[in-house]
Amino acid sequence: MLFLSGSSLNIFSIIMTVMAMWTPIKNIFSINQAFAPYESKGVSLMGPKAKYFMLNMGFCMAGVYKVYYMGIIPFSAEDWISLVQHHPPEFM
Repeated sequence: MLFLSGSSLNIFSIIMTVMAMWTPIKNIFSINQAFAPYESKGVSLMGPKAKYFMLNMGFCMAGVYKVYYMGIIPFSAEDWISLVQHHPPEFM
């Protein structure tokens, strides 16, 4: 669904991208509730939980890539040029 949001900078694409990152983050913090019906004694769910975590991190990274592609994340040196101290040249 993330590919349908487009790459232009408008409110709809920003909202879709933020929701695409928010849902995996919410899922990561509720892993135990998601796997609660499947827990039983003697059965380890660490493997499926780790896979669930990694898939959600992958979805979140796709959202971060989309935000970077839209130009919202400051990445290059030109984005930080306003923080560089400008010293006028000293004349003798």
